[in-house]
Amino acid sequence: MVDIRTYHALITLAENNMRVIHWKLCGDDFNITHERYGKYYDELGDMMDECAEQMITIGINPVSMMEAVEILKSDSDVHAIAMNPSINYDASSADRAAIEMFTQLHDIANQLACDNNLPCDVQDVILGHAKWFRIEGLYKLGRTVATANVQKSTTEDVEVIPNKDESLDDGGISDVPVDSERENTIIEPDDDIINEE
Repeated sequence: MVDIRTYHALITLAENNMRVIHWKLCGDDFNITHERYGKYYDELGDMMDECAEQMITIGINPVSMMEAVEILKSDSDVHAIAMNPSINYDASSADRAAIEMFTQLHDIANQLACDNNLPCDVQDVILGHAKWFRIEGLYKLGRTVATANVQKSTTEDVEVIPNKDESLDDGGISDVPVDSERENTIIEPDDDIINEE
């Protein structure tokens, strides 16, 4: 099981990674993605601070950036990634990297939130982090990335509901009376219905 110092090291690196992505983004989605990554590093900075404060209350020193790298290199249970500030990132590659980071942070936060060696209030703080990673990182960012992979739907992807003139094997909706005059009426803005006083 990963300990709280490793978790703090991973948050520290992830916060720095979000800054690098924020600074080095390029492409059509720049404005939206740049702002989103600014929010990510702000949130991770708050989590890094909360984690450090909780560590101090239980007699564990927080980690510096230099210590974070050493801790993460030596822990075989962690697959830490570091964003390269020498290259530019498009939204797609940045989002995929962020999802990888958030997935790992979520998993470790969930483990620590159940670690009975930690006081309950420390577990609660870390559980709050896990919730954020799940909602913001895995769900919202995951849906953003998934949108890029969504195919355009065609009529073959849609179930057609028969109208009143088509028969159904089970009687279904063909027995429901329909007002034939209003069935296909399109209301234009200048119709009496809209302009009635």
